[in-house]
Amino acid sequence: MSRAGAEPPPRVVIATLLRPEGGSGLQSHTRYLAQGLQDAGTRCSIQTAFTGSKLWYAAFAVRPLLLRRLNRNWSTWWFRHWHTAALRRNLARHL
Repeated sequence: MSRAGAEPPPRVVIATLLRPEGGSGLQSHTRYLAQGLQDAGTRCSIQTAFTGSKLWYAAFAVRPLLLRRLNRNWSTWWFRHWHTAALRRNLARHL
């Protein structure tokens, strides 16, 4: 409980290109970090390329359906470019 005039608890935003759920160690670490911060009384949220509009899914779908089969380098570039664009948009809206 905060007293009148006391500062609000700090706010942390964790940003990642990956989905919040999944089997990678990075995804697990992100979830555990967010939960630990929340348990300590810090407001925390996770923002990903997937937390915004579902319209981004069309851009994301090109990579596994087409680019991965044609050229893995293009596939990696596509992933990084469009997931970063979506994450930036989501962060701008969140903040």
